[in-house]
Amino acid sequence: MGWNTGNDIFDPVCQFLIAGVQQRSIKEWQVEEILVVLIEALQESDWDTENESLDEFKEYPYVVNAFRRREIPLEEEE
Repeated sequence: MGWNTGNDIFDPVCQFLIAGVQQRSIKEWQVEEILVVLIEALQESDWDTENESLDEFKEYPYVVNAFRRREIPLEEEE
């Protein structure tokens, strides 16, 4: 059985990190690395709505790359 509340964890963390990039307090590559670890941890807990979060943040290439590295491509890429 899947876990769809992973979005409740991922989305606010991702929003916080994006704000850090916009304020120049964190680099895009650092956000990508953090998100890869977060995505992996959520997937290990059976997160099954990754695509919803990816769609929410698809305008940020470093977020898309983090998902891609965890084998979750944008729908257009499938």
